[in-house]
Amino acid sequence: MRYLNRAARQLVGLAEDAELADLNIGDFVPHPAATSLLDTAVAHTLRTGSWAGELTLRSRAGETIPVSQVLIAHYGDDDRPAYLATIIRDMRERRRAEEEQRQSQKMEALGRLAGGIARDVNNLLTVILGEADMLLDDLQSNNSLRASVAQIRQSGARAAALMRQLLAFSRRQALQPELIDLNAVIKRMEQLLRRLLGEDIVLSIALADTCL
Repeated sequence: MRYLNRAARQLVGLAEDAELADLNIGDFVPHPAATSLLDTAVAHTLRTGSWAGELTLRSRAGETIPVSQVLIAHYGDDDRPAYLATIIRDMRERRRAEEEQRQSQKMEALGRLAGGIARDVNNLLTVILGEADMLLDDLQSNNSLRASVAQIRQSGARAAALMRQLLAFSRRQALQPELIDLNAVIKRMEQLLRRLLGEDIVLSIALADTCL
């Protein structure tokens, strides 16, 4: 290795005055990728004049760094490759952005699914609650069935509230500003989200001591 510019030295954590003579590809590319780079990328560059691809570097501190790389062969007077130059681009920010985009797309798809389910269930609950209200109007106060119908009505109302939470989660609910107890809303949403997100996602809730 003959030369590394300042950006390359900073990328792999190499001091500006560090000697390069005793360093080789294996010091910065983990095995077996180093062997593959030599056998494939370097060989291809020597044959065709250039190579482009992606690999993972290892900094002096042991950090793995995804990069894109271009190898270019420079030729001498005899038209044979005299040395190789490389251009490396740090891909960490791009990878983070791609992962954030994937997570955003997953949450968007989950929101659409939740919204679709909530609308369908809401339609069913409208019928159930309506029938329960009519039964309560028709039943006398001393009728033994009245308590059972009231329980059905109460359970249906709780289910409707859950569907409203699903609609809010999917961002499809019309906004109606009002004062709320945010801690109470978050606690209700927590139960819903834990069921929706699954066991592979950790949900951490931090509530305020007081809620105005």
